[in-house]
Amino acid sequence: MKRSAFTLVELLVCVAVTLLLAALLIPVAGSLRNRSRETACASNLHGLAMAGHLFAADWGGFFPTSRLANGDQFTEPGLREYLGNDKFSKLFTCPVLARLHSIPEGGQTYTVSLAATNNIASWGDTPLRRLNRVEAPSKMAWIMDGAWLASSNWFSSAVLPSDRGRFEFPHRGCQNVVFVDGHVERISPRDERWNDETSTFWTGRTP
Repeated sequence: MKRSAFTLVELLVCVAVTLLLAALLIPVAGSLRNRSRETACASNLHGLAMAGHLFAADWGGFFPTSRLANGDQFTEPGLREYLGNDKFSKLFTCPVLARLHSIPEGGQTYTVSLAATNNIASWGDTPLRRLNRVEAPSKMAWIMDGAWLASSNWFSSAVLPSDRGRFEFPHRGCQNVVFVDGHVERISPRDERWNDETSTFWTGRTP
């Protein structure tokens, strides 16, 4: 007569094997989710850059302001109308930073390099204002993962090189950055480009 039930030992072995597999697979699943969010963030940045180029074509070559999501279309025009006119578009938020800081739908987690904006109220004469003033589009940072303002529990919409200490480098210890030409890079905090405020990375000017 054949047995139709597990013995206690067999059951314990099955449980142990299941727990072992779970211990092996859960970190892998978490890593895959993080990689997926990292990819989604890079895709968002690329989409914002493409919308920014469309904006420039319609607005005399000007960059949009750093208030990408919430800019007023008449006094401080932004990118909403180039993204389906959806103020709740997910393109304005990095999925990792939005999750980490509980940013509500429609919030902006991305930070814009101040030189690559049309910010009318700005610090000095930093902004280039127009895309065609960028001498090296493939080397100038434009939009990137946000700089966290702990005092206000929000992300700064624009940054100077001196603000880089507030970056959280949320993607495996790196920062996603889209350049003016539209390509995206994942940049380490050890990258020397962060540290030189006169470099093409920050100014758009070639030496």
